[in-house]
Amino acid sequence: MNSAEQNKSPDYLLIKTITDDAKKQAEQIIADAEKDAELIIKKAKKQAEQIKAQAEKKADSEAELIKRRILSGVHLEIKQDLLREREKLINRVIDSVLEKLDKLRTSKTYADILESLIVEGAAALGTERILICSGEAEKKIL
Repeated sequence: MNSAEQNKSPDYLLIKTITDDAKKQAEQIIADAEKDAELIIKKAKKQAEQIKAQAEKKADSEAELIKRRILSGVHLEIKQDLLREREKLINRVIDSVLEKLDKLRTSKTYADILESLIVEGAAALGTERILICSGEAEKKIL
């Protein structure tokens, strides 16, 4: 049998038909697999983008929280510094007042000032008799 006769034999035609069908099925399976692979890749990319977006959102949220904590700490430090400076200023004023009062106690006008304050205090209380508790230096003057 020559090649033309072989091509027309029933066995050959059956084999050819089976082979052609198998090739078509294989091509269809490959095409379906490629489509499935594309869908899987698209889904994976979408999931990756969602995971990335969630991670970025979480990172932004955590960064904002850290920023607030840092700023809160800085504000607290500033307030503490201000309170320390106020305390220093108040202490300086108190020291200055105490120093001036000490100088006043040894001045010549202290007796007059003390008497004037006692009279003014008694008048404000509305009484003529008062009890004065004083230090040793004031007892000598009064």
